[in-house]
Amino acid sequence: MKNNFMIAILTVLLLVAVIFGVLFGSGLLGEPSEVSIPATSIPNLDISDILSGNIDVSVESFPDTSTGDESTGDVSTEIPDTSTGDVSTEPPKPDTSEPVVTPPDTSEPEVSRPTYTGETWQVSGLSVRHLFTHCLIAYPELASNAAFTDCLTAPEWKKVLQSLYDNDFVLVDFNSIYDIYEEDGVEKAKMKSKITVPKGKKPLVISIDDVVYDPKKTNQGMVDKLVIRDNELWTYTLFKDGREEYSQDNEIFVILEDFIDMHPDFSYEGAKITLALTGFAGILGYRTDSSFAEQGYDVAKERKEAKVVVDWLKANGYTFASHSYAHGRMSNFSEEKTIRDCRKWKEEVASIVGDTNIFIYPYGDWPKYDTANHKALLDAGFKIFNGTSTMNYLINGFPGKGASVGNIFMDRFNVTGQTLLYATRQSDDGSYKFYDRMMEYYDPFEVYDNENRPETMYRPDDLQ
Repeated sequence: MKNNFMIAILTVLLLVAVIFGVLFGSGLLGEPSEVSIPATSIPNLDISDILSGNIDVSVESFPDTSTGDESTGDVSTEIPDTSTGDVSTEPPKPDTSEPVVTPPDTSEPEVSRPTYTGETWQVSGLSVRHLFTHCLIAYPELASNAAFTDCLTAPEWKKVLQSLYDNDFVLVDFNSIYDIYEEDGVEKAKMKSKITVPKGKKPLVISIDDVVYDPKKTNQGMVDKLVIRDNELWTYTLFKDGREEYSQDNEIFVILEDFIDMHPDFSYEGAKITLALTGFAGILGYRTDSSFAEQGYDVAKERKEAKVVVDWLKANGYTFASHSYAHGRMSNFSEEKTIRDCRKWKEEVASIVGDTNIFIYPYGDWPKYDTANHKALLDAGFKIFNGTSTMNYLINGFPGKGASVGNIFMDRFNVTGQTLLYATRQSDDGSYKFYDRMMEYYDPFEVYDNENRPETMYRPDDLQ
């Protein structure tokens, strides 16, 4: 009996020794000889180096993610739980493939413009007309006197479009009317000598200033932003009482879309109009400027949402121009201030809409060519410069410099509430020169919105 008891004890001890040896040899007891960590959890390291033993990696070298505080970066270091899955006993093969790097999305939207197949003719490049206005007074009952001075109402804009169409104008792409060439290593621009348009039509460029929808001006007559819904352009407005409104009938661009749907021959090969953007308060109603982060805005989200609208506009025939970053009077800027303004526009606006050759002076206020601040505009890559007047001034060159400088200067015909009132003004000789100039495009007395404007305008007796 005693011998049997001793044999049982020895057997148990031997069995325990065998089990202990197996566990220790497998690394399940004591310090493991190698730590296997998934390659995806090791940032900036080549897994082949780890497997070859060239780099000693331990669990302690990875940040503690138990609290969700990853102080070393955005890369997740969490080790996947494979306890419920099949774990392969084969050692992983070294990954010798090139790392996949995802660059930021800077792609341009796919653009498929219609090709005009009808009869065409060629007209002088210098015959191109350029009109401009501001965003519309969408809600006249909320608008200030300043808005009525600078802007048109929706009924006025509709009448302007109809009149332009009736007077045989056709929209052309701003970037299609000039050529870029190189001289002495410098890129320059000149108007095309001939512009092709449908036969019987006259080429027209329209630009719209600002398109910012400044948050300081909300509920003062304009819409709040442009949005895309079901691949269509809409406006969005949030009123003080909490009411929201989406519309396709109260802003320049949505009204134009409807007009071209009814009159597709008003757009030559899909051309629409140019948005002249500032940057200090964002673009298109979105707070895309970096400074808005300090006010609690998610600027990255705002920029992403604005880019959706920008891409839609580009894909549907719209183009973009710089109206400066800060909307200041450029003739008063120092060289340093101009350089800074151009840099800010590139960073805050061009980063969303893309680069442009076109600069549109705020207030139509332009510095002389031989000044440091104008040279700064040239150095920033701008080649086509636009003033403001009720004339049709367009030259290959620059005022006072001629064509040799390799730029383009054109005045934009001013279409605002204030200039509509100019129609009643007589010049010293008793003529109505402003009225005569406007009649090339529209009859101001037919356009003027007496129903919604605070000031009534009547046609003078001698213009009946």
